[in-house]
Amino acid sequence: MYSIAISVASCLRANTRVDVAWLIDSQNIELADRTEAIAITPGGGRMGDLVSGALDAQLVDVASRHSATGRFVRLRISPVDALIAGIASGGEFGCVIAPASTLPAELWSLLVAREPVCLVANLEDDSVTDFVLYTESSIDQADSAAQALFERGKSDSEIVNNKIISV
Repeated sequence: MYSIAISVASCLRANTRVDVAWLIDSQNIELADRTEAIAITPGGGRMGDLVSGALDAQLVDVASRHSATGRFVRLRISPVDALIAGIASGGEFGCVIAPASTLPAELWSLLVAREPVCLVANLEDDSVTDFVLYTESSIDQADSAAQALFERGKSDSEIVNNKIISV
């Protein structure tokens, strides 16, 4: 999410709705860049992309529903779309997409400053009920799964016990 942080912060300051999506997991393809994220504004404006743009149109469609909360979605890339995007094969991808206004406000300034963060999304079915943000100074308050992922020192995501943990 580092790559879209300035744009998202600007949208929020201007009171412009912006939805943010990032990859959580994949099937049939290894994710090369675990830091990819996309910001989507009303009307389909985009900053960033996911999987070389192969998921962007589907995410714009999800964002156009203007959900008030975040959600976990599974999206598919066909072999043809994979070929067009320049990736080895199609597959299924899990993503979180949420209005940026539902994420912790301090997230964006931390990302702009390139600070390491751990964002935990609590799930009920496929809906995100809330987000909790941890930093280097507060990660000791997180559960052991979040601490372990944070301590790896690289961007990644995991689903553990109805929680999506993203570092």
